[in-house]
Amino acid sequence: SNNKIKQFSKFWITPIKYSIEDASKLFKLNYYKSTIKGIRNNLKKVATKKGINIIEILVDNNDDTSFINKINNLI
Repeated sequence: SNNKIKQFSKFWITPIKYSIEDASKLFKLNYYKSTIKGIRNNLKKVATKKGINIIEILVDNNDDTSFINKINNLI
């Protein structure tokens, strides 16, 4: 959370050099990209896949708390 932390974006929202997709390819893992709205369908899709499945969920940092609550309700 960025509550009352000076320069939160500068230190915690730093772009990374490699992507989660790149790491998944490196280790030969199943990779999926999703949005919050599409997470339910992606979870159903990967539930039947063998191996390790990674779902990268694109979120707006400002909506992070809302997103966490939605995921917790799906579990």
